[in-house]
Formats: sequence, C-alpha cells, structure tokens
Amino acid sequence: MNHAKALVSRRTKNHINGIEGFWSYAKHILYQYRGVSKYHFPLYLKEVEYRFNHRQENVFKQFLKIYFGYVSP
Repeated sequence: MNHAKALVSRRTKNHINGIEGFWSYAKHILYQYRGVSKYHFPLYLKEVEYRFNHRQENVFKQFLKIYFGYVSP
C-alpha cells in the first residue's frame, strides 16, 4: 500500500501521520494526569490541541499576555 497516496485526504490534503502525531502527543500529555473523567475529557483535549498547535511558541508568554494584557520583550 502506498501511504503517500492512500492515506491522504483528497479534500484537505491532510496526511494520516499528522493525526497519529497529534494522538501520540496527546497521550503523552494526558498520561501525566493518570486518568481524566469523561465529563472533563473535552476540556483536557482542547488544552492538548492548543499546546500541539502552538508547541513551537512560548506558551507561558502567551498566557501572561492574555491574562495580564502585557508582556515585556
């Protein structure tokens, strides 16, 4: 099977490896909590999604900017 052609969405051009990479990252982060309730799982997953999409940036500085409105350079 040619994964480069068979496992890519024709509409969005997303590759299955991107999804697998996200879930690997998510499992690594969620493992630290030693279990998450079904009720709170969507919130934890959204946090992991945000961290994954901004993993190259300094999230602490972003938090300070959002919370306090200013971060010194």
